[in-house]
Amino acid sequence: MSRSSAGDVAWQIATASASAAWVGVAWGSKSEGVEDWLGVPMFFSSSDPDADRELFRDAGLAIRLDETVVQHEPEGDLPFHWTLAQKSNA
Repeated sequence: MSRSSAGDVAWQIATASASAAWVGVAWGSKSEGVEDWLGVPMFFSSSDPDADRELFRDAGLAIRLDETVVQHEPEGDLPFHWTLAQKSNA
């Protein structure tokens, strides 16, 4: 999904979920765009961890786990921002 729609999607998840629902997301920390992946064009969407945190908070989700993990790939290291959040009223 594009970053421009990520806030709406997070809000929809938060409002449609049960009161104790958890949401887990791994965000890429690279640039956004279309790249070849496994032989086909794939859309990648990324941002910085601060923007990810703001997106969850604005959607009414409380962050419970927040960690950036580097995955080592043949093309180079790829950072992923892992976020686990829960509805704030839970």
